[in-house]
Amino acid sequence: MIAHVSQTRQLTKADRYGLMAAIMTEAISEEERQAIDRLLRSVVRKRIQIGNEISAII
Repeated sequence: MIAHVSQTRQLTKADRYGLMAAIMTEAISEEERQAIDRLLRSVVRKRIQIGNEISAII
């Protein structure tokens, strides 16, 4: 998912729910947590847009 968001530069609702679930799960590795942090920083810096679509797949 992180690779797809990096490629499309858009975070869908499904992506946001997936990130929320991953963050709340303590089973993710430190590397995965750092990747999520980088993704969220990109959103704050407006490099990635937040979309209202449920999914990027049509």
